[in-house]
Amino acid sequence: MIQVWEDETQLGQSHVVASAAFEPVPQAQGCSLLAAEGACEVKMCEVTTGPIPNPRVNAGTVHLSCGGHRMDLAPNEENLYTASRSERLLVGGQPLTVWSTGGAFPAFSAELEAPGPITMEAPPFGAMNTVERGQSVTLRWEPGASDSVIKLFFSFPADGGLGQALCTFNAAAGTGVLAAELWRRIRTDDEVRFFSTVERRRTFNLGNNTLLVAAANGVFDDQGAAIMPRIHVVDGSSSSSGGGGRACTNTCQWAGDGECDDGGPGSTFAACSLGTDCQDCGPR
Repeated sequence: MIQVWEDETQLGQSHVVASAAFEPVPQAQGCSLLAAEGACEVKMCEVTTGPIPNPRVNAGTVHLSCGGHRMDLAPNEENLYTASRSERLLVGGQPLTVWSTGGAFPAFSAELEAPGPITMEAPPFGAMNTVERGQSVTLRWEPGASDSVIKLFFSFPADGGLGQALCTFNAAAGTGVLAAELWRRIRTDDEVRFFSTVERRRTFNLGNNTLLVAAANGVFDDQGAAIMPRIHVVDGSSSSSGGGGRACTNTCQWAGDGECDDGGPGSTFAACSLGTDCQDCGPR
C-alpha cells in the first residue's frame, strides 16, 4: 500500500507525508467495530505496548511524481517507507505516478489522478463548534469528483482502549450529516478534533500481488486556509441558560450558517437572542 497526504500549514506552506508498506497478508489492527452511525464507523482499538510482528517486505526504492514534482522513498530496517517535506507534490487533476525498482516485492508502475483540495463551506470549521449530545451536524462543501471521498477522522478516550471514528462521504454530494448518535460516545466537555482530507484511491492487480495507492489532499475554508475541525460536545441540559450554566442553544433561525447571529461579543449580526446561535458563536 502506498499513501500520499498533502495539506497546508497555518503559514500557508505545503506539508507532504508519504508512506508505503508491502505485506504478504494484511496486519491485524486490534480494532473491532462498535457501531455504524450514518456515514461513520466507530471502532474500539486495543492499546498495545509489546513488539508487533513485522511481515513487511522490501520493494526497492519507491518513486512518486506528479505535475513536475517528485519524491523518493527508501525503506528503513523494518521495510517501512516514510518521508515528509515542505514542498508541494500533488497537483489536482494531474496524474500521480508511482513506481519502484523492485525487491522481494517485484518492480511496478501505477498511476492515478491526484485529487484537488476541497473547500468546506459549513459549519465554520476552524472555530469551536459546540454540539449538544442529541444534535446532528450538517456539512456543506464545494462538490468534488464522484470518484473521490471526503474523510473525517477523530479518536477519543474510552474504557478499555481508544475509540476511533471515521466518516466517509462522496465528494460529489456536496453535503453530509454527522449523526447525533455519534456524540453519545464522547464524554461531556471533551473537545474532538477532526482530521479531514479529500481522498482518491485505486487498486492495481500486479500478477500475484495487489497494490493499493491512495492520495489525499487538504480541506480548506472559504479563505483558502487549511482547517482542523473542532467539536465541543455538551449535554443538552447543561447547554441551556438555566441553572447558572452558559447559554448555548441553536434555536436561532440562522444557527449553523457560518456567521454568529446572537448579538454577543464577536457576532456578525444581532438577529437572534444571546446564546441561541451556539454552533456559530460558542457558549455564552
